[in-house]
Amino acid sequence: MRKWMKKWQGLIIWVVAGFFVAGIAWWSIAAYMRSSAPKVQYSLEDAVAYLTKDGTPMNDPTYWVMGWELETKYSDLLRNLPTYSLDPVFEDPKLKALVLERILENKVLMYHASEENLLPTKKEIDREVNNILESIKKDKAKQSLIIRRYGTLTNYINNYLKPSVKEELTLKKVREKVMSVTDDEVKKYYEGHKKDIMLKYDKADLVSVSFDKEEDAKAFVNKAAEIGFEKAATSMGLETEELNSFGRGILGDEVDDIVFSASPNSIVGPFNVFDKWYVFKVKDVRKVDTYENFVISDAFQDVKSQISNEKYNKWIENYKKEKHISYVIKDEIYRYWLEVMKKERDEEDIWKELKNHIFEKGNIREDAQDELKAIFVVVSEDLKFQKENELRDLKSYKKDLEEGKDVSENLKKKYGELSKDELEQKIPKVQAQLDEIENLYKKVVEDLYEGFPTSMEVLRRMVQIKPEDRYVRFEYYSQLYSRLKPLIQYGQVSSILNDILQTQIGLLTVAMATDVSTDVRAEAYYDLYDMSISIGDATSAKYYLDSLKEIAPDYMDFEGAYEQIKAMLPSTPSENLPSTPTENATPQGE
Repeated sequence: MRKWMKKWQGLIIWVVAGFFVAGIAWWSIAAYMRSSAPKVQYSLEDAVAYLTKDGTPMNDPTYWVMGWELETKYSDLLRNLPTYSLDPVFEDPKLKALVLERILENKVLMYHASEENLLPTKKEIDREVNNILESIKKDKAKQSLIIRRYGTLTNYINNYLKPSVKEELTLKKVREKVMSVTDDEVKKYYEGHKKDIMLKYDKADLVSVSFDKEEDAKAFVNKAAEIGFEKAATSMGLETEELNSFGRGILGDEVDDIVFSASPNSIVGPFNVFDKWYVFKVKDVRKVDTYENFVISDAFQDVKSQISNEKYNKWIENYKKEKHISYVIKDEIYRYWLEVMKKERDEEDIWKELKNHIFEKGNIREDAQDELKAIFVVVSEDLKFQKENELRDLKSYKKDLEEGKDVSENLKKKYGELSKDELEQKIPKVQAQLDEIENLYKKVVEDLYEGFPTSMEVLRRMVQIKPEDRYVRFEYYSQLYSRLKPLIQYGQVSSILNDILQTQIGLLTVAMATDVSTDVRAEAYYDLYDMSISIGDATSAKYYLDSLKEIAPDYMDFEGAYEQIKAMLPSTPSENLPSTPTENATPQGE
């Protein structure tokens, strides 16, 4: 599940980048706060962040970020994200920090535009404004909303829309200048990274069968050559598996070369992989092995965008250095999040600073901010991983010395030449550091749980540090199911199958526990029943419903639920329906 959450966080970061590059999506729904902004005199003290030049804050308020601007653009970004409830202490501040950084970057671009005279003409602004107005006039509800907020359409156009359009067109001009990529640049990149591009973008659609013995696999190949792959599989009672968009790097170079050189509908194998013998039918192959194939593939635009983003990142860093421009972020929560995400500082230094913010004499300070505690948890996890690796390496180093073996060059490179006495002093020190990290980590997670008992990020960590707590386990997996359920309903079961299985196992350990209240067990059984219905597994649904009825006979309308299950099953006399999961259904609950 952690992998799934990380993937989601990656999506969020991508959306932030895309939202700011694609254009101002909030033109039509404009935050009314901004329309009143020019009437209020702000000072640098009111700013959340600002640009500096030569270490001195810029005097022009254009280069300051006020709280209302951050909140406005953050709110508009959330409207463009898929339906998802952001964690209040882990995800929300982190995402807001990314938005703040994008706003500051845009202000650097505006500074560059003013220096290089890249401002749009009146004609360009009017054309874009007219295009937006045409869209607004077609949407009466949107037009009414604007009039309610701004009084008149004219006020909206002059005091909000035109300034916003001018700013966005300016940013667009700068981006086009610094991010433009020629076909020659793409070709040069392709030639220098051809192997990596093929590894990522070569895809094959396969059908596979597997065998324990090579002779059985060869017999299948011979039979398939005579009567066809599918018929041979059916005649031998074999299950086939569809492997669509199968990529390189999984089966090894030798197998990849054969598979990706095969013509459509050919049979290849047998191959010995992971102690099994595999035979594949190659339905289709899509390769980027030549520049011509690469140009007509989806990979071309992906790589072009990647080059463009790399050029932009390099340009803005060089430009800031050249012009001695920097950011000051006054809110330490946003500042720490950006440092952690960008790996700008040593994590151990950040951890020590956060420890001083949060702890006093080993206890959590009453005035410690929850958002800083969340950052401390994330940094502690990374630091714990580092210390565990260091401890393992040092113990291996010491063992090699004690046994008279040659210490690996990799260990010497990482830790230098160490004697046995030095290691005997160093190992306990690292162990003590690890123990402290783990101890404080647990204290902070448990403290956050007191304040945020429904937080998915907190619950996930509580399950790890208190695996014996069935109530915590139920809360986590029940909420996890509530997140997975919409994806199941939209037919995405195959992409989240591992998460579904993990959730079923987690809930079943609660449902079957004898040391948990009947109410909690009943809720767990209901979730398992509901999940089974959602994925179309009526047999497991009946088993969970039977179990629920046994421990809580008044929990629900069981008659209606059984009728629903009966309608899902093949026409079989109800008295013959199994009362326990079948062999196929059992793993989903174990």
